[in-house]
Amino acid sequence: VNYFSRRAREVGAKFWPVFLAALLVGLVVNRAYTDFYQRLQEEPKIYRILSSWATVGQPKEIDWSMVGMEIIINGKNFGPAWQPGKVFVDGLEFQIKEWGEEKIIAIQPHPPRFFKGGLYVQKYDGRESNRLPFEIRDPGELAPSF
Repeated sequence: VNYFSRRAREVGAKFWPVFLAALLVGLVVNRAYTDFYQRLQEEPKIYRILSSWATVGQPKEIDWSMVGMEIIINGKNFGPAWQPGKVFVDGLEFQIKEWGEEKIIAIQPHPPRFFKGGLYVQKYDGRESNRLPFEIRDPGELAPSF
């Protein structure tokens, strides 16, 4: 019995510092991951852009708009309705018709030029979402060709 208790003390003397160091490292890594995950959950994210313009039935996914056209932006973490942010295609700011945590309805204003850019949402606190390719089109493209 005396042999085993002495051996257990020797093993314990080597084991506890390693165990405590591993526990401390685990706690630090867990805290860093939890903070990162929490920040990630607060970032706005666009999943898709829809429009019911010139379609019958369900809205269709689009990557363009024209003057006065309503677009529907689906995603998450856009912010509450009482703290709306902004919708941009590069520097062109869209007019907000409806704002929600997961859905925004925006209307394209008259642009100074027609271009391709990136559509993104900016929350009330300045955080920006991912950018999706988007084109601001000329309404003259709709004119029938004879």
